[in-house]
Amino acid sequence: MAVTNALVKADLLGTETITSGLGSGVQDAQITHKMSVSASLTPSTSTPVSSAASFAVTLSGGTADIDLNAVTMANGVTADWTGIKLQALGMQVGTSEAVMTIATGASSAYAFGGAAFSCEVEPGGTLMLYQNEAAPDISTSARYLRVSGTGTQSCQVLLLGG
Repeated sequence: MAVTNALVKADLLGTETITSGLGSGVQDAQITHKMSVSASLTPSTSTPVSSAASFAVTLSGGTADIDLNAVTMANGVTADWTGIKLQALGMQVGTSEAVMTIATGASSAYAFGGAAFSCEVEPGGTLMLYQNEAAPDISTSARYLRVSGTGTQSCQVLLLGG
């Protein structure tokens, strides 16, 4: 299985109306704040994506490790992502779950967002990170991400690698 096209897209948009401090006779002003990313990625783009996987992660005793050397693909086959980079990561936590954290692993840690990488995702929240070829290569000594929370919570994870 190989990815032929992957899309990383996110828009943050906020519009505010300024009603004071504009000076005499000036009408209210609207300001739009926007941040966007949109990248169409293939195995041959400068940020290559050749593999994609999405799966549920269920905690056992409050933690679960994601092994990037043994990623379960859509057809049930386990794929070894050694030698490629994790380009993007998504995590969705259900509204009935507690806060969940994704971070570097406890051993053979994969530093997707640096050595101290750790992000909390609130119930009903979504985390999307795009590293644009900046993450390290996956290897036998840099391969684990850890998801933690309480008990047997679960979340959905999506990974793009290349």
